[in-house]
Amino acid sequence: MNSRIKWLVFLVVFLMAVGFSAFAAGTQESAQGKPVTFTIYFHFTPQEARGVVLRDFVARYNEQHAGKVDIQLSYFADWQPMQQKIRTMVAASQPPDVFYFNYNPNDLTLFKSGQLMDFTPYMDAQWKGRFYQSDLDTMTYNGKLLAIPMEQGPVIFYFNTDLLQKAGVASIPRTWDEFFAMADKLKAIGVGAASLFTADDAWHATNLLSYFAGEAGGPKVFSGSLNTKAMVQAATLLQKLFQYGAADAVGGKWAVSVQDFVAGRTAVIADGPWLIGILDGQMQDPSKAVMKDFAIKGKDIFASKLSLSPDEQKQAGAKLATNIQLASTADLRMVQVTRVLKPSTMNQLPSLVEQLALNKMTPADFAAALEQANSQ
Repeated sequence: MNSRIKWLVFLVVFLMAVGFSAFAAGTQESAQGKPVTFTIYFHFTPQEARGVVLRDFVARYNEQHAGKVDIQLSYFADWQPMQQKIRTMVAASQPPDVFYFNYNPNDLTLFKSGQLMDFTPYMDAQWKGRFYQSDLDTMTYNGKLLAIPMEQGPVIFYFNTDLLQKAGVASIPRTWDEFFAMADKLKAIGVGAASLFTADDAWHATNLLSYFAGEAGGPKVFSGSLNTKAMVQAATLLQKLFQYGAADAVGGKWAVSVQDFVAGRTAVIADGPWLIGILDGQMQDPSKAVMKDFAIKGKDIFASKLSLSPDEQKQAGAKLATNIQLASTADLRMVQVTRVLKPSTMNQLPSLVEQLALNKMTPADFAAALEQANSQ
């Protein structure tokens, strides 16, 4: 199984944002006659289209501003270690120069640190017009714009249609009952239903947990307590789904989970639009990368306003163009559950998901433990 597998994206009724990711920055001044050198902390892999675009963009920017600016890239293979590193540096009053993080209304530590640069003096009308005012308001703390909205896109379902056909699944499931009926047919031919993993942020598992909870409790299901009937129902379905996962799901990480899907060991994966570039195997020419080009060539969806012309839609491809449109027009939105968890809760998350997956914890206990951890 390779990048030529037949796969499609399935869009659900409402958009589940991957969270509200943002860029923030510290400040520094250059010594006279020397270029300003600063480092960007990021996690885009070299295999991702957006990683290719970012690296090319920085290389060209450095070339165009040689002697004045020198941008360095600090790459982290996994998201959670990067977030922990950022929090540690901020706590030590030595924040990274530029870094990528998830906004969490339950954890405003970064905003309260006094270590972030205020973008307000630099936000002219033209720049401001590229964002939704509500997003800028979210990034504003005590009258200061402390971060720039970066990414707010859908978590989407990818299906390997070759495997579904082989298993005798006639159509994409439209309900969870149909989804698990599909899982039974896939299991019968030795294929896992969905890519899952428990390490780090358990991203693929918590994506599905979030969708399960949203189905049961609506798009604001995570706005209050996490110990709810909807969360118990969601944990019940996730625990069941782990029984249909790949053998390496427990203890696995994101890259392993993606490879399970690419290699045909699983038939479904729930991830962001950046996976389109990996699955297509299309590392397009990243020249002339600006925000819109970054979205098209980098296979990513940003919090800025994007409207594609017919030519740009063709360049983006049907899958990505549809998702960009969805991100701008979805009537209902919800946040992924990990985006409301405190750092201390995130540290406990792998263990909780693993216990749930191994049937060492009931769904009710899982919901209760998650709420207790997030309340401390």
